Amino acid sequence: MSLSARIDDAARRDGIVQAQGNRRFDVTTAVPSIVPRNDDYGRIERLLADGDEVRTELEIVNRLYPAGTTSYNAIPEIPGSDRAGEIVMLGAHLDSWPSATGGTDNAVGCAVMMEAARLIQRAGLQPRRTIRVPPWSGEEGGILGSQAHAKAHLGTAEDAKPEWLPVPASRLK
Repeated sequence: MSLSARIDDAARRDGIVQAQGNRRFDVTTAVPSIVPRNDDYGRIERLLADGDEVRTELEIVNRLYPAGTTSYNAIPEIPGSDRAGEIVMLGAHLDSWPSATGGTDNAVGCAVMMEAARLIQRAGLQPRRTIRVPPWSGEEGGILGSQAHAKAHLGTAEDAKPEWLPVPASRLK
């Protein structure tokens, strides 16, 4: 039996493999893919360039976990005082690619904004405006967390909710 599969270059040196996720939402239409080390991918490439036939044998076992596919945003806030209804928004995202590269891409931003919030509280500061500190979820899969929050709290450009209204520059003092 002959099936199609995709072989991608790992795109990193020194044997480091960076495998990215498939962005298809219907996994039944996704082509199986493998990501060998650059050295191995380069050997396949050289053999093909020399006109040699390359055969691979793959055993790929995928599992779907349909239960628990909903994710949620946890949105901590530091309540403001006299202008609590005005929101200062910090944001970063927690989700990551399958090979865990998101630890540097995503989670670092979350750590920075959480540290900023911690320092404000530790210093005993009482901000005038509410500071919202959401570590978004679902961003790599389609900007899902931040869009859901914006739609719920701000509405859309065509159907804006009260929080959408910009704060006049004179009130930013």
